[in-house]
Amino acid sequence: MVLYGFTVYMVPPSREINWTSMTGMGVTGGIVTFSLITTIYFAVKTYKAIQRYSSISTNLSSLSKALQTQFFYSLVIQTITPVILIHIPSTLLVVNACFSTGAEVYGKLIATTVSIFPVVDPLPSMIIIKPYRQAIRSEFLVLGVHYVAFPGYIPFTKPVSSINQNSHMFVSG
Repeated sequence: MVLYGFTVYMVPPSREINWTSMTGMGVTGGIVTFSLITTIYFAVKTYKAIQRYSSISTNLSSLSKALQTQFFYSLVIQTITPVILIHIPSTLLVVNACFSTGAEVYGKLIATTVSIFPVVDPLPSMIIIKPYRQAIRSEFLVLGVHYVAFPGYIPFTKPVSSINQNSHMFVSG
């Protein structure tokens, strides 16, 4: 088993600090911190702008306001996703390396979470935004799936006429 990671101290018996690794940890920690601060700053700025423009504009329809709310919630969840899947695991790795308590599992955790991030990131938009959700639902209906567990979805009790009457497939989540 081989562990690839930071080494804070040189190989014993010398307890000299490995400044190359310390510099790498400092740069990595700085990048993660900068990314997180930038994300929070622009999220707050966006929220304030949306609140200001929605209170000023009176000619928006209720459908437009509902869609803007769906976009906002989707954006919030898509902002939280990288924090959970990238920032927290990389911070865990750097902090544990600083205290010489790192384990091989932390590297595997980061590799796993970073690799699933591109798959998980678009899901909030596909589920929260109603037109996307309806389009996905209609594609499932074309394929013969009569029930898909999306929030607010009412399953059909009769099969769609363009689908073979004997091929009923139910998917539940």
